[in-house]
Amino acid sequence: MPLIALEREVLFVEITEAVHEAIVDRQLAVLRRGEDLHQRFTKLVLNGVAVPEILATLASVIAAPVLLDRAGEGVLYHATHRAPGSEVLAAWEAIRERPDWRQAAEHEAIIVPVAAAGQREWGHLAALALDSPLDDLDRVAVERAVPLISLALLRSREEELLETREVGNFLADVAADRVDPRDAARRAEALGFATGRRMLLPVVVTARRRGRERTTEAVTRTEAGLTTVWGAARLELERSGLPLLVGSSPQEGDTLMVVALPDSRTRASAMDAVADAVHAAAARQAESVALTVTVGEAVTDWAALPAALQEAVEAAAACRDAPARRWHDATEASVDRLSRQLRDSPDVRAFAERCLGPLLEHDRRRATSLVATLDALYRAGGRKAEAARELHITRQSLYGRLTRIAAMLGDCDLDAPDTRFGLEFAVRIMRQPDAAG
Repeated sequence: MPLIALEREVLFVEITEAVHEAIVDRQLAVLRRGEDLHQRFTKLVLNGVAVPEILATLASVIAAPVLLDRAGEGVLYHATHRAPGSEVLAAWEAIRERPDWRQAAEHEAIIVPVAAAGQREWGHLAALALDSPLDDLDRVAVERAVPLISLALLRSREEELLETREVGNFLADVAADRVDPRDAARRAEALGFATGRRMLLPVVVTARRRGRERTTEAVTRTEAGLTTVWGAARLELERSGLPLLVGSSPQEGDTLMVVALPDSRTRASAMDAVADAVHAAAARQAESVALTVTVGEAVTDWAALPAALQEAVEAAAACRDAPARRWHDATEASVDRLSRQLRDSPDVRAFAERCLGPLLEHDRRRATSLVATLDALYRAGGRKAEAARELHITRQSLYGRLTRIAAMLGDCDLDAPDTRFGLEFAVRIMRQPDAAG
């Protein structure tokens, strides 16, 4: 009970009126906050946004990490604010170890039951007071999010999407070397991936781009459509003795995988099996999507995995729109990957723009495709008939474009070795997303 000392004589009614006004104002603020958040969360659900985006929005609103814990199965998904994921999960694990964890003090956490699919207590939504204190307004925010999360969980394959997102966040942290190797092995085992003493093989699967649709809703639709692919591929590989940990990375729309490689399988044979399972499962989907599989170096333990996984991620970015292969090897030397690494160098960008300057300017002013014509020619290895087919033009039209390109570049010989080398390197630099603008 607070004890307040007044410096001068005051009517008691003035004090009660002031206190009552403050209480009413606070209650109105809570009600307004609750209504605003309900409308905001409802809009997310109506727009088809999945639970991960709802949790990320909630974490941003209350300035604290939140997590969705399924009864008996542990954390299904978590969204951070400032504290790293490992700290969030460790704090939640410490709370869950207590017998009275559901009644955690508000200075520690706000925990609200979640019902789904007819279950009275499917799990819990929790906000942890790691980044900032929690108060009544934050409790309202958490409580308003719960029914919409329950509604979203009714959607087909929503739980599988949450699981792959949680694994994807974990593997992204591993690739960025943000997880201690001992913690990584323990967390992987908690996610159902017990490797024993097997080799670890990193894999990145990317969906080929469809136009420029890269909105959150578009990425979520692609992820949701691929959850059945990963489930089928995992089942097939486990039958072959190849345990698989698979998770989606929403930032890039990629899928990160780690395969436990037994001594009896070579890297190449294991990757043939993984690629076959992924491509076959993708082909069985009603709305099939072209996938690119990129394989990193097999490593002996979790301490060596971050570098190998990061190498596979970087290679996959360069291979996303490369000519189709069964699978791409991240350990091979690649000019496209080198181009991607050099794309942000001012000197390299200046070189590319000097080489292609007249063509770039002409394409901008006339809405032509001269740089794309060179790109198609070099992708086809200089085979003009193949380049013409890719561009959907006749060979005669291609010859006309090449004649115009040579004239605009100073009547150069496009087949001269030095000229071709410089132009092809410049085209590769301008082909990269950041360089192309």
